[in-house]
Amino acid sequence: LGDVYKRQDLYLLFNESYAQITDRIQIKGASRGALLLDPDTGESVATNIEGNVLTVTLDAARAVILWVTRSEGG
Repeated sequence: LGDVYKRQDLYLLFNESYAQITDRIQIKGASRGALLLDPDTGESVATNIEGNVLTVTLDAARAVILWVTRSEGG
């Protein structure tokens, strides 16, 4: 048996427009969870995820951090 470990991927999602946008992001591969964080406060932001598709709404000129945790190995 091999070792199982967690890999964590961080992404900065940024809305460059001056209008609110909503978009969908497909999280490929085996993920154990996804979390959105406010980059200014570190607070958790409401997450809308169905299966492996994350729907994100960003206000004008705002960003969020997407934190994806994966299990690998085995």
